[in-house]
Amino acid sequence: MPRYYFIGIAGCIGLIAALFSPVLDMPALPPLNFHDISAAKSIGLIILALLSIGLIIFDKPRWLLLTASLCLVTILYSLKRLYNCLNFPQEQVTSTLNGLSVTGIGEPATHLKWGWLALLISVGLMLLAAVSSYIDTGKKQA
Repeated sequence: MPRYYFIGIAGCIGLIAALFSPVLDMPALPPLNFHDISAAKSIGLIILALLSIGLIIFDKPRWLLLTASLCLVTILYSLKRLYNCLNFPQEQVTSTLNGLSVTGIGEPATHLKWGWLALLISVGLMLLAAVSSYIDTGKKQA
């Protein structure tokens, strides 16, 4: 079996597992995972991961580049939106309080956790499998 087979399957399974790993830590709440934050995007990513597994099994790894890219765009978009929501400027808080500067207000108490890294590594493995399939088929044709 070609090497992209194992790399791609590992990336897809890792993506599904990473969707349920902690990605956000908020005070007074248990750690939230990607599925808790956005169930619709999470289900879409699970469908893309299962589709990617099917593409690998049926020996169509070139299409893996499309599914992995869609996963990457979805994850990066969600990360950017979440990051923008969490880090609002201190100036907005100060202007809301009529110029009164209060320390501690407006400072983010919510932190991103290691689940984002697991999601990105899993998608990276899927992209690596797609690229290595191009390299393997290029060697066979030469």
